[in-house]
Amino acid sequence: MLATGNQSDVTIVVPGTTPGEPLLLHLHRFMLVQYEYFRIIFDGNWKETSENRIVVEGVDRTTFRYVRVSLSLILSLEKLSTSSTLELSI
Repeated sequence: MLATGNQSDVTIVVPGTTPGEPLLLHLHRFMLVQYEYFRIIFDGNWKETSENRIVVEGVDRTTFRYVRVSLSLILSLEKLSTSSTLELSI
């Protein structure tokens, strides 16, 4: 899901170093709320709370690449945990 953006419900836009080259991350709110920054945005009374496209200014693009890798790791660990539980219950 994270690799393809399949079923994603939010796009994070990190502006590029030159105009017209934004980094687009098609992600999932349920994963982003693992980070306090996004939990505050999604749970608060902000315009981004209800938007599907969020532009993040003033943050290094590399930082958001790490966010995506971190989310992939969390998802992989959850899948591993779920499959181990299923195997044990059989």
